[in-house]
Amino acid sequence: MAVSFSAVVAVITVLWVIGRVIIALLSKKIVYKRELQLLLIYMCIIGLTRLTFFPFHLVNGKIQPMTVTFSEYRFNLAPLVHLFDYTARSDLLLNVIGNCVMFIPIGFILPIVYKELNRFYKVLLTGFLLSFSIEITQLIFTDRMCDVDDLILNTVGCFIGYGVYCIVVTLTKSEKSRTNN
Repeated sequence: MAVSFSAVVAVITVLWVIGRVIIALLSKKIVYKRELQLLLIYMCIIGLTRLTFFPFHLVNGKIQPMTVTFSEYRFNLAPLVHLFDYTARSDLLLNVIGNCVMFIPIGFILPIVYKELNRFYKVLLTGFLLSFSIEITQLIFTDRMCDVDDLILNTVGCFIGYGVYCIVVTLTKSEKSRTNN
C-alpha cells in the first residue's frame, strides 16, 4: 500500500485542528500566543514526517509515496557498528549531520512551548522517546529501516537544540539585566 505525503499532511492537519478546537471549546478561550507556539510543534511534526518516512529523492519534482508492508522488517540494533558503512563520504555526512540537525528544533522548541520541559533530562528523554517512536514506526515501511544509530544521532541533535536554547536564555537574561541597570 502506498501513502502520499499530502495525504499524511492532510490527516495530521485535520487531527491537529480538531484537537485545537476541542481544547479551545473546553477552555472557552483561545490564547493566540500559545497557538503560535504550538504551531511550531505542528511544523516540527510535518518536517519530521517528511524527513523520516518519505523517500528523499523527488521524481518530476514530487515527493514519492511511502510504501507500507507487514512482511519485511529491516532494523539495526548494533550501536555505531554500521554508522560508517557508506561508500560515499557525502552519504555518511548526510546521514550523521541530517539525523542530528533534524532534531535540533525539537530540543530548542520543547522548553519554549512546554515550560515543564525546561530541564535537560526532560528534553532529552522527550527527544529520545520521539525518535524511538519514529524508529519503531519505520519498521512497517518498505523504504525505511529502524536503526539504533538514528536514535542516538537524533538524541544528540535534541541535546544540541537544548544547548542552543540554554545559550539564548542566558544571553537574553544577561541582556535584560544590563538594560535594567
